[in-house]
Amino acid sequence: MSSGGGTVTFAQQVDATSGRVDITLTRSGDAAGVSGDGMLASVVFDAVGSGISPLGLGGVVTGPGGQPAPVQFGNASITVR
Repeated sequence: MSSGGGTVTFAQQVDATSGRVDITLTRSGDAAGVSGDGMLASVVFDAVGSGISPLGLGGVVTGPGGQPAPVQFGNASITVR
């Protein structure tokens, strides 16, 4: 996200009660956008017991000028043994 000299801002909000983590990445001062691949963020979980928990992923991606960009998110589960 920082290639080409863009300024990237990272913010997170964790709501432990609802089990929700919101992550926001913003690239400002850029009219052209950026392309490539790689990790944008990671989340580390502390297991409190064994079992299976669903993990829902979702979000909104916008391009230069705030135009929506197509993106697909999947669902997963976490198994603690």
